[in-house]
Amino acid sequence: MVLASRQDFNFSIPTGYSVKYVQNIGSFRQTTAQLATDMRSSLSSAREDLNRVHTGMERVPDHLKNMVLLIKHAPFDLLLMLFPDSFNNIEKLVNDSLIVLRKPEKNFEKVLNLLTEIDYLLNNTSNDIMIYLQVFDVKTQWTHLTELVTELAKQAERTRESFLLQFNWILREFIRPDLTFAETHRDFIILLLLPKIVEIDQTSDILGIITKTYTDISFQFTDEQIGGYTHLLLLSKEEDRQRYLKQFQYDLVPQVVQSARLALNRHNEFLQRDRNRREIYEKFLTETSYNDLISLIEILLNRNSVEKKPDDHILVEQWQDYVLANAILANYLNILMVHASKSDFSLLKESNDCTTYIKNPNSFRQTISQLSDNIRHILLDLYKDLNHIQIGLERFPIHLKTILLLIKKGNNDSISIYLPKLLKKGENIVNESLFILKNPKIKIEQVKDLLIELNSLISNVTPDISFTLQIEDVKTQWTLFHDLFTQLSIQAENAINDFLLQFNWILEQFIQLNINNYRDLIINLLKLKVIEIERTIDLLTIISQTYVDISLEYANEKIISNTHLISISDEQERKEIIKQYRYELQPIAVKFARLALTRHNEFLQRIQNRERIYEDFLNEMSENDLNLLLTIN
Repeated sequence: MVLASRQDFNFSIPTGYSVKYVQNIGSFRQTTAQLATDMRSSLSSAREDLNRVHTGMERVPDHLKNMVLLIKHAPFDLLLMLFPDSFNNIEKLVNDSLIVLRKPEKNFEKVLNLLTEIDYLLNNTSNDIMIYLQVFDVKTQWTHLTELVTELAKQAERTRESFLLQFNWILREFIRPDLTFAETHRDFIILLLLPKIVEIDQTSDILGIITKTYTDISFQFTDEQIGGYTHLLLLSKEEDRQRYLKQFQYDLVPQVVQSARLALNRHNEFLQRDRNRREIYEKFLTETSYNDLISLIEILLNRNSVEKKPDDHILVEQWQDYVLANAILANYLNILMVHASKSDFSLLKESNDCTTYIKNPNSFRQTISQLSDNIRHILLDLYKDLNHIQIGLERFPIHLKTILLLIKKGNNDSISIYLPKLLKKGENIVNESLFILKNPKIKIEQVKDLLIELNSLISNVTPDISFTLQIEDVKTQWTLFHDLFTQLSIQAENAINDFLLQFNWILEQFIQLNINNYRDLIINLLKLKVIEIERTIDLLTIISQTYVDISLEYANEKIISNTHLISISDEQERKEIIKQYRYELQPIAVKFARLALTRHNEFLQRIQNRERIYEDFLNEMSENDLNLLLTIN
């Protein structure tokens, strides 16, 4: 990027060659900006994705030990019920990892294709050997990264196939309700499975340490560097270029050494674990007893009551700050538009500079209009979408209660008929919310990128600090807004994954058996999960409801009627309008903070009472009540 700031030039296209990946063959500088943007997006997404893989892989050994413990000690009826659960848990973790790993593989290959094309075109275009060598170096390192994520995906695929092949055979041949299970089968199954269990443990360990190391290095070095240097393309002084190049070269060696040391330490720790891996499982088998099995069952039945912060604790603790950004953002944006009415100027110091997200960098005022238009469209669309989510989720709790009551009171026929329908309806409800929440993600990211680019340019072209500060304020609120919808999407996805995993397991495993023998066990297995899902849905609902109320009472009006602000010509009028916005912000923020706090406290109160409410509901409802609910749902 520093080298590209020296000069811009066209690519020479060889006769017969069709350009596939470079978007602007008339500008090497804009192509570098395209490459930097694609790299940043790929690296940032990969860090999030690989962190999820690492988190999932950490849980595999415990699930494997649960399976071994069940095979060793569980009575056949219990083995029949709980072994598939442990099996499904591991299958889900491996499947999720595979899905997650395929995503960065595609993204990295896309960037590699772009780099390969740039490299090819430069070979026919540029006489600047420094630029050519730098592109070659970048391509070499990116090839290593692409090979890494490709190999990780292949390893996850091999593990999945091996796991499913071996364990499905065990399920098919030994752990079936229509077969007699001899006690001698236990040692035989363990003998068959132990090598495969050790292999899966080893593979999950490898995937875990690689993805964790990648995540840690990204967090420590890569994210900050790739995201904070968009201004390098705009450098105009050779002394600045030399300073940056020298600094990057100076930083490289200690960063490489630290990264290599981290990787080596983790590799040595892995080798140490690998030497003892089979021994640990054999020792585990020798030392465990039936009492350990009882403890495991208690854990399985009460896994959600363990004292730990739930996955959504960040959202629970901070959603009020996030959702208030809706009102504060509208206020700050309008103040920025008033500031923009003072004067217009170019955001570029040099005429040949370029931008990636700003459409008209020669006009600060038009850029603010672009920003305002984008934010307005997103906020108004989200108001409609979240209102839709709020309405859609309102009846989900009674839907969950109906499912439990059906299992509690229904006969085999009614369960076979209604349970699949109820599950499908529940899946559709949550899926619809997930789709709505994910839909604006790209647009929200684009506004964030636009703000980052604007923020990086503004201080270089105007001495008026009010512009810089106001843009920074808008950027801060948009970041909160961005984080809110990222968290909402994650929780909606978790809710649907939990819903499908737990209930589909019931659908597949227990409906085939005599339901009367297992009602209480099924209820105990499901109740805490149902309560957790309802809690997540409750959280999504109150956040959506609060966002909608803030939009309806304040934000929508401000952003719909703000287009004239950028055309104000009288300085006194500007001062009065800015004064009014600043004056109204505090009472508005306090009002909505109280609203959010009230709903948050009500949410916490419902958490405390939710389990009791479910127990009372299941005890008090009759078969007639069930029939009525089935009619409604």
